[in-house]
Amino acid sequence: MRSFPYTKGNTKEIKAFMVSVSYNKLWKMLNTRNLSRTELKEKSGISFNVLARMGKNESVSLESLEKICVYLKCNIGEVMDFPSCVQCQEQLSFLNDKCNREKD
Repeated sequence: MRSFPYTKGNTKEIKAFMVSVSYNKLWKMLNTRNLSRTELKEKSGISFNVLARMGKNESVSLESLEKICVYLKCNIGEVMDFPSCVQCQEQLSFLNDKCNREKD
C-alpha cells in the first residue's frame, strides 16, 4: 500500500483511494465458457489465495495474471480493468482536503 507522509499513519482512507482493479471481465468470461473458479485455479496453476484476492477485486501478481491468460488464451485486458480516473481524482481531492483540515 502506498503511504503518504501527511496521513499520520491512518491508512483506512488511503485504502479507499488506491486504484482498485476489477476482474468482472474474467468472471463473465468464465461464465460464458462454462468454467468454474475452481477449474480456473486448478488448470491455470494459480493458488487459492490468488483466487480469493481476485474475488475481492484486489491486486495480484503479473505472473498469476499471465498464467490465467495463457490458460484462457486471451490478453490481460480481457480479464481485468481499472476504475475510472475521475473516481480516483475525486477520492484524492477528498483525502487532500481531509488531511489539510487535520494539519490545522
